[in-house]
Amino acid sequence: MADESWFKVYRKIKKSFVWSNPYYLKLWLLILSKAKYKPDKFIFNGQEMYLNSGQLVTGRAALTAEMNEGVKPAQLVNSTFVWRTLKKFEKAEMLHIKSTPKYSVVTVLNWDEYQQSEQLVNINRTASEHLNDTYKELKKEKKEKNITTTQEKSDQVDKQQDQKNAVGYWLNKINQAETPIVLEQIQSYVEDLGDEVVILAINMMAVNGARSFAYAKAILNGWLNQTPPLTTMEEITNFERQRKEKKAKTGSNYNRRPQKEEPKPKWTDPDYKAPKEEVTPEQQAELDAMLKKLQESREL
Repeated sequence: MADESWFKVYRKIKKSFVWSNPYYLKLWLLILSKAKYKPDKFIFNGQEMYLNSGQLVTGRAALTAEMNEGVKPAQLVNSTFVWRTLKKFEKAEMLHIKSTPKYSVVTVLNWDEYQQSEQLVNINRTASEHLNDTYKELKKEKKEKNITTTQEKSDQVDKQQDQKNAVGYWLNKINQAETPIVLEQIQSYVEDLGDEVVILAINMMAVNGARSFAYAKAILNGWLNQTPPLTTMEEITNFERQRKEKKAKTGSNYNRRPQKEEPKPKWTDPDYKAPKEEVTPEQQAELDAMLKKLQESREL
């Protein structure tokens, strides 16, 4: 598609899983921008090809290069991510991929339903512009009054959707500039467990002061590694409650454990009396001799 042309994006895309991941959205918009808006013949690798509207010829390497054009190193995506995302689109019946050893033909499904030829759009635009000029000023004042309320409602809806979407929740609460690899990992767990469970793990991670998804992933894997695996909110909630109760009980028993008391010396007893030791005649004679010697030394 030429750079000066355009394509339609419908508001209901905000309800799609594509909206939850900025890299999904970027790739989808790239596909729409590259698709033919009308049937076309051209030469590709020395071979004449014919494409219908909504089709494009590309490959994972070419799409990856366009996805990475002008972005920062931390935001680069690899070809594996691009291809896996295309397959997600295909699974969601958004497009169809026909691959060959040299290239792939991607067909955007329902193209004619959502897009019109530019010529028809221009004809309709000329007529509508005339009508718009007639009552534009009448609507301007009303529009200015309503725009703030409309935007607030839209922002509120977006915020509510992000609260229910694990990827959006992560971007809003943890890291707005997260790498596509981590976002793909989050989405992978969402496909296995659902958004609600993944958000629970993210909250548990945050409560413990962690900011890396590796921490939340350890929590999620801990649930999945149970026998049988825990995959629903009810199962996980019961498991965590029982685990906390068991931990609290173990700690309580430890605190009630009798402490070992050291034996007290007898002399600490208030009624203690030192035992009398009997002196033998030999000891008494030795003591008397020592006293006599001491007295004599003083007299000198």
